[in-house]
Amino acid sequence: MFRLAVGTLLIAALAMPRGILARPADEGVDRARERKVQAAFLVNFVRFIQWPDSAFDAKDAKFIIGVQGDDALAQVVARSVGGVTVQGREIQAVRLSDDAETESQASCHVLFLGDLSRQEREQSLQKLSGKPILLVSDANRFARIGGMVGFVLNNGKIGFEINREVLEKAGLKASAKLLKLARLVESDE
Repeated sequence: MFRLAVGTLLIAALAMPRGILARPADEGVDRARERKVQAAFLVNFVRFIQWPDSAFDAKDAKFIIGVQGDDALAQVVARSVGGVTVQGREIQAVRLSDDAETESQASCHVLFLGDLSRQEREQSLQKLSGKPILLVSDANRFARIGGMVGFVLNNGKIGFEINREVLEKAGLKASAKLLKLARLVESDE
């Protein structure tokens, strides 16, 4: 059932205007629904990003989606990935403590940096720069300050920005389908 729901979400997203998904009219009303959309995106990012072979310890290694700084999102992602396989690899969700060390963060293939201080986020970006880890957040201007994917609000709708340069420096490649959905941005100088 989850595969069908995620597939439906992606098909709907591909048919919508560039970089936009429906979001509740009042931002604070349905945070649970927003987390479900974010979780679906995190899983779909695994489907539409290519990692170098060196990002995996073994041929059968799992895709690890780590969530730091948002326990509720970590729970939604964990429920979403049960039994899901992408590119022959099972997806596993991991909740990282807010003070997780770089080693724990570096074990992830996708890392969502949630409600962390600006300093903590910037430290993570510095320490993980160039590593094949898809760095995602809903922090303001995240993709413009060195992150790879930033969830954004645009006219009451949630979408995402991709910093393709940072993504490619880490050895990751986004599919054309994913790039069509995103607003492409560059790092602030």
